[in-house]
Parts: sequence; C-alpha cells; structure tokens
Amino acid sequence: MTEPSLTIRPYVSADYDSVRKILELNGRFSEVIDSAENLTRKIQRDPSSMFVTLEGDRITGTASIMEDGRMAFIVRWAGLTLEGMTEAILRAEGELVSRGYSESSIFVGMHDTATGYYFAEQGYRMDGACYRMSKELPGTLPPQARK
Repeated sequence: MTEPSLTIRPYVSADYDSVRKILELNGRFSEVIDSAENLTRKIQRDPSSMFVTLEGDRITGTASIMEDGRMAFIVRWAGLTLEGMTEAILRAEGELVSRGYSESSIFVGMHDTATGYYFAEQGYRMDGACYRMSKELPGTLPPQARK
C-alpha cells in the first residue's frame, strides 16, 4: 500500500476543528487567540497567512504567519506528524519570501530544548531567552490610550 502524499494549502474555516485539535494536542491552543471567529477574521484579512498540511484528507500540520512590513514571524505551528508540521512551516516560510522578507522569527519556550534543537536543525538561530507574555485588554480604553 502506498503512503498518501502530502498536500499543503491555505486554511479554510471548515478546517477549524482539526486545527484546534492539533494545537491542543501540541499544547499551543488558546481560546483567546485561536477561536473560530479569530481565525475566520485572519483569513478574511489575509487568505495566504495560514496553512494546513494534509495526508490524504487528514490535516497533519498547521502554521501561520504574522507580519507587519518590518518583520515576520511564523506562529501557531503544530503537527500530528513531524513531517506535517515541517511542511506547513516550510510553506509559511515560502509565503514570507514571496512577500519580500529575508528573515523569519519563531518563538520557542525557554525550557523546550527539543523544539529548540528542531528549529536549529531547520536553520533558525537562538537570539536570546524569550518569554511570550500576554495581557487581556479591557473593553474600554484608559484616557491616555484614546485618540
């Protein structure tokens, strides 16, 4: 029996349940960041900013890009298989190159040495110890934050 080949394509809203499961299994899911509504808004704004890898009809990896014209990041990457995750990341890197970027950044937990080694093998270099810090924003802005 032959192995199903991998295909990579942009994320569509129908992929949500599979992508959520992959992110959860990899400890990368956040209800605030990864809600169905947020991912729908993301792909409406930029349809080529999130990718899925499929083995047959099964989603095996995902990666998203985030960029602002100065710098670019690959974020929300995860996989059911190493190959699925790797191919999604490579597709995201290709999208960044097509947008004119010559460098991509990725966040890896300070104590996640296995993932750090994986990305080092993919050509990433450690720029220092980083924490991802987040803050929930209130529904109303304080006076100094208003225009």
